[in-house]
Amino acid sequence: MVDILLEGDGLAVAAVTKLLAGHCAVGRVAGERRKKLPVVLLNRASGKLYEDVFERGLPQGVWPIERRVVRWGGRTQEFPHAALVVGEEELLRHVERETEVAAEGAFRVVASRGEMERVGQREAVIWRAWLKPGVRGDACWVEAVPSGWLFAVARSEAEAVVIEVGGGLEESQLVAGVIGETEFLGRFASEPGIARELRGQNWVACGGAALRFDPICGEGTGHAMREAFLLSAILRRGDREEGMWAMYEDRLRAGFSRHLAQCLAATRQSNLPCLAVAASHATLVAECLSQNTALTRRKRRWPQLG
Repeated sequence: MVDILLEGDGLAVAAVTKLLAGHCAVGRVAGERRKKLPVVLLNRASGKLYEDVFERGLPQGVWPIERRVVRWGGRTQEFPHAALVVGEEELLRHVERETEVAAEGAFRVVASRGEMERVGQREAVIWRAWLKPGVRGDACWVEAVPSGWLFAVARSEAEAVVIEVGGGLEESQLVAGVIGETEFLGRFASEPGIARELRGQNWVACGGAALRFDPICGEGTGHAMREAFLLSAILRRGDREEGMWAMYEDRLRAGFSRHLAQCLAATRQSNLPCLAVAASHATLVAECLSQNTALTRRKRRWPQLG
């Protein structure tokens, strides 16, 4: 008999599966599959969370990042940085678990689909790139350009992955100086969003079906695991008390509001017209969220970002 049915194939579902092991009978279906990201950048806190949740170290082949080079608002600065780079598929293969066959009527945790209230509409383009001779493969590079921003991160001593959001390499003064040839890998929607409904009769949303974060702030992996901690604690109680679910919703909305505030701060610092327009809209969204956590239940449309 399956008590909980998990729908999805991402990190949040994998974490909930692990945290419920031995407490609930868990079934799992893949749901709507999405193409996995070629790189995930884990800071120390997210890496430790991963190890704590799954009770094992990170997969082999992670690549260390020791520097962050930033050209944002006209100046180029370099900072120490302690992070690890790994492919999303590698993270998930490392923690796959067997689950029981799904049973009809089980409580559903949905992480792979759902209608989202999106803050604008922006597409990111991902490239595989080769570092130019003499460029050290221990860094990530972040750059605001006139029509958007660029992020590049070393994947080895010779290769990197580049993400373009709005802008292109032809506008770059920093990233274009460290990479040579490129190979197109794909596209993905990069705008932040929150589910119109976070829970309903016999189901709750988590992971990418609940929140989607803008890659400009790099918070998605850590937040997915923190969601999993809270959600699994509620599910393990078994009583599904209304107050616990209200707390879960409030925490997710508060996290989304903080994320938008961070996006706002980043865009304001860039001093670029395209991002300044986006920042003015992000302010409205953050204010709406902070003033009324029940906003999405009323189907109010978000102001558009960008």
